[in-house]
Amino acid sequence: MDIDFCVASSAAWQLVGYFLYALKVAIPVIIIILGTVDFVNALIASDDKKISGAAKSLIMRLVMGIVVFFVPVLVSAFLHLVKNANKYLKAADTCQTCLLRPFNSSCEAAKSKAKAQLTNGK
Repeated sequence: MDIDFCVASSAAWQLVGYFLYALKVAIPVIIIILGTVDFVNALIASDDKKISGAAKSLIMRLVMGIVVFFVPVLVSAFLHLVKNANKYLKAADTCQTCLLRPFNSSCEAAKSKAKAQLTNGK
């Protein structure tokens, strides 16, 4: 019995998905906290250079934060292209689901399926 790669590795994809989800929650909070601290320090110092530097730093952090939010979109587009190009990877939906929606019940079902196939295969 052949086990599909994405089903067999669904637990790993789900773990990476949890990590991406945590980043999507933590990054805006970190950007707000660091931006506030930078601006407060610059305002206390009453230095125009520090205020300008804090603004540039905040813009760079915002750009990096936006990039992190686009990673799942890029991964989804890549997996969609791969699925269409390679007939052997039609089951890449499991990888995509576990990576981009780790709390989805179909990811848990894939993990159960992989466990059952491994147990029955021995």
